[in-house]
Amino acid sequence: MTELDRAALRDALAGAFAPLIERGEVDLVPEEDGSALELQADAWTFHCDGWPLAVAWIALDTEPETDAQRRDALVSTFGHGELEAFRAADDATHGALAQALRASDDPLSLTLATLLDDPTPT
Repeated sequence: MTELDRAALRDALAGAFAPLIERGEVDLVPEEDGSALELQADAWTFHCDGWPLAVAWIALDTEPETDAQRRDALVSTFGHGELEAFRAADDATHGALAQALRASDDPLSLTLATLLDDPTPT
């Protein structure tokens, strides 16, 4: 796994999500104890844990059950540029976000990792 420290991750997420953060659609929230960093939106949360970054996961308000439903839910939920921002942050971190999502072994997070690698998600 690409080693990514907290400051580099924060900078990559802040840069990639800047338009959404400025519009108040997404918040970048550090845990008080410094153990995690989250992006929070009304319908989803992206959690990053471990320094260097070890694991990340995505959660939706309503968790889909099948692979097809997970993919459709992420694509439809990320309708305001979120998927493009995740891709930009993953590029800025040299693939560390996708690697951390895969490390979670969470089905929804694995689907997001696949979408980060797929230039045409729909």
